[in-house]
Amino acid sequence: MKNKVFVFSFLIIIYGFMMISIFDKNLEFSYNERRYLATLPSFEFNTKTSNKVEKYLLDHFPLRDSFRKIKGLFNYNVLFKLENNDVYIKDNYVFKSIYPLNKKSIDNYNSYLDNMNKLFTSNNNVYFMIIPDKNYYLNDKNFLNIDYDYLYNNVGIKYNSIDLRNILSLEDYYYTDTHWRQENLEYKKNNYSKFYGIYYGESLNNKPDTLTYLSNDIIDNSKVFYLENDKLNSVYNPSKLTGMDSYDVYCTDCGQVTSHKFKGNFKDGEK
Repeated sequence: MKNKVFVFSFLIIIYGFMMISIFDKNLEFSYNERRYLATLPSFEFNTKTSNKVEKYLLDHFPLRDSFRKIKGLFNYNVLFKLENNDVYIKDNYVFKSIYPLNKKSIDNYNSYLDNMNKLFTSNNNVYFMIIPDKNYYLNDKNFLNIDYDYLYNNVGIKYNSIDLRNILSLEDYYYTDTHWRQENLEYKKNNYSKFYGIYYGESLNNKPDTLTYLSNDIIDNSKVFYLENDKLNSVYNPSKLTGMDSYDVYCTDCGQVTSHKFKGNFKDGEK
């Protein structure tokens, strides 16, 4: 009898999820992961199509975000793992491992700087700054971090570097996102909440942040020329606040998503 109950329960679960997958409306994107979900490919008999179908089924698995959260809770609280999907949480701050350092990327960036200098600034003094990521301020031996000394000693060594490492601190960064805050500067503060950072989907019980961008008369009246799009001329783009990633308010030409397509930067069912 017990075996029959087990078999029937198993079949109900399997076919139940299958039916939900068939009739449930597929989402086009994931707020938690900040990415578009896979689409169902046209059917062909080859390995490439099989891999795409598998990715599609994984992306649209019923209650996928709930199962991801359960997995994270299990890893942290039952297995006592220090990380889940390379995400590490300490003092409510969420960190994403980017270890190891990609030294080839540094060489490519140096070449990019040299080309930019030849095209636009060959007769001027060139200044640049490396904004340290949040991981730089995490002092924890259990967390694998890149070699920041190598990074700072090898990027843009031909040019004038502005070093921010001793000016910023961990408190200058969002809890759930990679970016730093602006609100400690003396400008008009424009607040937007609830801001779900790029790591929010992995942060389990973390609270969302408040995104603050600063403005004054000079910023509001400034005209900016963008090489990527000569039709844009403002410092900020507030319409991006209601897009998939609210932080794009700082990037007037970020992404392919327009604000009318979304209802806001919030989790499913929350507005």
